[in-house]
Amino acid sequence: MCDREGLHQVDLLSPAPAKMTRGEYWAKTHGQEKTDQVNEKIRAAGLKPASSVFQTQKQFLQNAINDCSHLSGSFDEFQSLLLDKYNISVIEKRGSYRYFHPDRDRRISRQM
Repeated sequence: MCDREGLHQVDLLSPAPAKMTRGEYWAKTHGQEKTDQVNEKIRAAGLKPASSVFQTQKQFLQNAINDCSHLSGSFDEFQSLLLDKYNISVIEKRGSYRYFHPDRDRRISRQM
């Protein structure tokens, strides 16, 4: 019956590769809708939009961290890569990393 209706089984025992909170999901959804509306106006004017995918600040940080963590061998190298490539400063304090996004006033903490 499930195959006929096009339904698939969800595996609840294995965790998702990247967890997303409800707030993050809705921020991404509404942000993408706004980006699409702005891009329609830009295309109507005969121009090409700069980006077509909305990305939250947290997602930007996660992508930058993943990119730089694979390329670096030490914390100092990781720190300099983040600053050079993405303009993100990072400090390690009491077992957690604190990242400073260029568009924010406060740091974002992440436990080790």
